[in-house]
Amino acid sequence: MSDPDSSFGTERAFFLKKLRLSMLIPGIIVFLMWLVKICELLFELDLARL
Repeated sequence: MSDPDSSFGTERAFFLKKLRLSMLIPGIIVFLMWLVKICELLFELDLARL
C-alpha cells in the first residue's frame, strides 16, 4: 500500500512549485517598474507621458 505521507509530500511540493512560478511573472513586472522609476529619478526623465 502507498504511504499517505509520501503522497502528501509530493502534493505539497507540486503546490509549492506552482506557487513559486505564479509569483515569478508579477515579481518580474514589479522589478521592471522599480528599475524604470530609478532611471527616472537618476536621469531626471518623465516617462509617464510615453
